[in-house]
Amino acid sequence: MLFEKYFGLEQKTIAIRGKRNDFRAQLNKNIMADVANKYSDNVGGKFYVDDQCIDCDLCRETAPANFKRNDDGGHSYVYKQAESPEEEALCQEAMDGCPVEAIGNDA
Repeated sequence: MLFEKYFGLEQKTIAIRGKRNDFRAQLNKNIMADVANKYSDNVGGKFYVDDQCIDCDLCRETAPANFKRNDDGGHSYVYKQAESPEEEALCQEAMDGCPVEAIGNDA
């Protein structure tokens, strides 16, 4: 009897974890940067900022050689694509750290 109770609880836990993972996947799908919504200020190339940007300044502080602020629009944009492995790493760090995932990599 104890085994049946444990087994039933284990099955419910697995089901809940599965639903949670489905929710996370859907959430990530909805908040990832979308090339269709990127700002026109972005210079052409691999990295871009889309319309989810909340102007938090993280990317501009992380990779100041590549990101600038649009003062009129109140958002960041890529004004220069990475030209060295160091700049590439900093742009990637900015993308990974963006709190709203507004930085995309179209590679």
